Amino acid sequence: MWTYWIKKEIARQLARSQEKRKKRFVDYRKTEILTLLIERESIDSILSVVKDLSKEPIRLSLVVLGDGNALDISAYPEIDILELTPENLKFGKRLPDKNAVKKFIGFNTEVLCDLSLVERLPFLYLMSISMARMKVGLQKVSLNPYDFMIRSAEDIAARDLLEKILFYWRNIDIKDNNL
Repeated sequence: MWTYWIKKEIARQLARSQEKRKKRFVDYRKTEILTLLIERESIDSILSVVKDLSKEPIRLSLVVLGDGNALDISAYPEIDILELTPENLKFGKRLPDKNAVKKFIGFNTEVLCDLSLVERLPFLYLMSISMARMKVGLQKVSLNPYDFMIRSAEDIAARDLLEKILFYWRNIDIKDNNL
């Protein structure tokens, strides 16, 4: 029952934020701030890609949905990290608490990239309240808050998803007169 009401609230919030935010396709070469939403069990698989991204002039931040096992934040000194654990989730571990939301909003992200492979309510909620100019992710069954989606006929790993998103995003050539 909680899930139904939460999804309804997320859909309402998405509709409201679509009116307020400055939605547009952001050229990869001009991106300043990128936030990745990822599940804790998938983070090790994307580390090499994240390290390559951190060499570029893009400020990175991570939102990690974990199970309570602490993430070694010292391994990522140049990256802002918000870890969503059972302690900072409410409503049966379905939504982030207000401190987590404040920290997320403080990232002030330009592009929000959801690397979750299945629907995760905490990530959907954060996507719905975000004013990011562009939202990217894997197309899922119900709510799709994305401006740019990847479809996959077969199961895909988080690393493959991130690599595909970056490949297509980098190769879409944006002309100033096409914005």
